[in-house]
Amino acid sequence: MAILAVVQLYTGYYFMKTSAIGEEVHFVDVLMNRDPDPLQVENRDLANYINHLPKGSHVLIDDAIAYPVVAFTNGNDIGKLTLPYQGIFLTAIETPDKYDNYILLATANNEVTGFTQLNDRYVPVIQKNNSELRLRRVFETNDWILYKIFDK
Repeated sequence: MAILAVVQLYTGYYFMKTSAIGEEVHFVDVLMNRDPDPLQVENRDLANYINHLPKGSHVLIDDAIAYPVVAFTNGNDIGKLTLPYQGIFLTAIETPDKYDNYILLATANNEVTGFTQLNDRYVPVIQKNNSELRLRRVFETNDWILYKIFDK
């Protein structure tokens, strides 16, 4: 059993080290070399920005793809996030100015951008449906753009 466990650990390590998924390769590098993952540094910086938004601010965010950002957000500030499990999420996507002050979107560079509606193609669509919606970029990383929603 011990030999089988060692073989299984090695094959798991090997498959993750040679994976085509960047996140798995980063995981092995962090685990074995204790190198900081640059993606997590960006996610932590973004979460820190969200943590310091004014009280009463709400952020529309899809935690299915932005889970590292949500994970680095202060636990007692989680109420400021509009997440997919909430009943208002789909309505907030269609009319974000009625529910939220900020929107977090995945950029075209983000490898998970195709798994959410909140990506770089969202802004033209939502502004076409709501011509009075005004957005301004307030924070940007390689993978994320945080927009502030302005009142009409």
